[in-house]
Amino acid sequence: MMRSGKTVMLVTHHLHEIPPEIERIVLLKEGRIVGDGSKTDILTSDTLSSLFDYPLQVVTVNGYYQVLPG
Repeated sequence: MMRSGKTVMLVTHHLHEIPPEIERIVLLKEGRIVGDGSKTDILTSDTLSSLFDYPLQVVTVNGYYQVLPG
């Protein structure tokens, strides 16, 4: 369990590694920020499909996210 009041920066290409306690997401593409906001606003099928230029479907279970081919 992550402690309240602590800042954690996690860099990953794997959505399933993001703990439910993480609230803010920043997306980068070619060194530029292309998304910055709440997890529910940023980790969507449309946003990630645009980021990767490939149709993707985002699934959430118990606060964890997973991406599947869309």
